[in-house]
Amino acid sequence: MHSDKHWSGPKAQKPGQEPSAGSFRGDCVLANSILRLRDSLWHYEFIYAVADGDIGRAMQVMSVWQFTFTGSGASKYSTELLSLACSFLYEFPESLRTLIKNNWLCNFSGLPGCWFPMDLMQEHHIRELKNKSQRRDQDFEGRFFQKVISRNTRWLTQIRSTINREVTLEDRSTSHGRAKRPATLNRLQASLKGEEVHAFSPGRSFGWLARDDLITGQKAMPAKVSAFLRRTLESGYDWAEATELGNEMQPEDLGIDPADGTEEDIDVPLPPMVVDGELFVGEALDQSTFDESFDVAHSEPLLDLE
Repeated sequence: MHSDKHWSGPKAQKPGQEPSAGSFRGDCVLANSILRLRDSLWHYEFIYAVADGDIGRAMQVMSVWQFTFTGSGASKYSTELLSLACSFLYEFPESLRTLIKNNWLCNFSGLPGCWFPMDLMQEHHIRELKNKSQRRDQDFEGRFFQKVISRNTRWLTQIRSTINREVTLEDRSTSHGRAKRPATLNRLQASLKGEEVHAFSPGRSFGWLARDDLITGQKAMPAKVSAFLRRTLESGYDWAEATELGNEMQPEDLGIDPADGTEEDIDVPLPPMVVDGELFVGEALDQSTFDESFDVAHSEPLLDLE
């Protein structure tokens, strides 16, 4: 059974913007699944690249996300990536581009597969500093805090984890729902197999066709770039103000249904790791696992890693 409706979150897409499910003669269910798998593969390629310390691969994915964020109505992320792209292409000298790329990721352990973004490292350190500043006799302005604690945040965290482990008092896990994941995956696999989602069935449809954010973003990009250039090239230009205006640009200004553009604040995740070729994402780790590679790096020689 075909439908003239086309998926765009809670609301139907405006007629004429994209081919409707009714005009699609293939398998809508399989097409939706393939689109989801494609977007997921981009995501996994990015986190693999970060964990491997390959900033070039990560930037390649970011160049694709520039369009998918625009197409999904995520204006804040889209504006940030557009600003970054313009800076790399037209403003930053070669020396600055190299400096940024060489310092985008960091690896405390020196072990393969344990790279993570520098800004994520800063977020974790800020959290640790906030925890240590709760004492009434300590504050960020104090000399001891500035000269000792702030410069050794990572080591102090590692010492705490090491002591807890040696006395068999492990750090409390910050991971939730990990034990339920295998059961959830099993139910999902059974459902996909039972519905034969990945077997081609001409004319099959559940009543909606997923929107391709990449194609939608490509169509909306000229308007996005024009608005960005108009703000940045006008006299009395203020970068911070222009960026804020770009973040406030409404999805409907680009011809995009705002229903899909909701952006929520999330907690700072732990970085992904690649261990023996297997990727562990942040939600599958806890802080003690995150610290373990740091312990190994300083208890075993790394000279023979090559």
